[in-house]
Amino acid sequence: MTYRILIAAFLLAGCGDPGPTPEEVAAKELDRECGKLYSSLTKVYQDELYKGGVADVRFAEKADFVKECAASGLTEEQRKCMDPNLGGGEECAKALEPAKEKAKKLQDLLLAPMKEKPEAEAPAEGEAKSEEG
Repeated sequence: MTYRILIAAFLLAGCGDPGPTPEEVAAKELDRECGKLYSSLTKVYQDELYKGGVADVRFAEKADFVKECAASGLTEEQRKCMDPNLGGGEECAKALEPAKEKAKKLQDLLLAPMKEKPEAEAPAEGEAKSEEG
């Protein structure tokens, strides 16, 4: 009897977590690729903006960009073509043509913090009312 209990316990102990599903693996890979795209874009844009004299360089949060990128439906080729270190050329222009709105949306998301006024520059609520009156 104890022998059967030991065998059952041994078998149950071997039934652990089966691991990630293929969908979870694919989602994680997509997040990784979108994270690499974020890093490449921010590095190149930051360098170019600094060269152009822009001192206050801010980008969207990486998690927000990765989430939007993963949901965008861009193909692997299109994501690579958006990467300034990997893309370029006529082949990439053709690959990005059907997804130019999606690519623009990602670029706008990435650069959105640069278009917002910093808190220090925005007039305080009381100041704005006193100037109007």
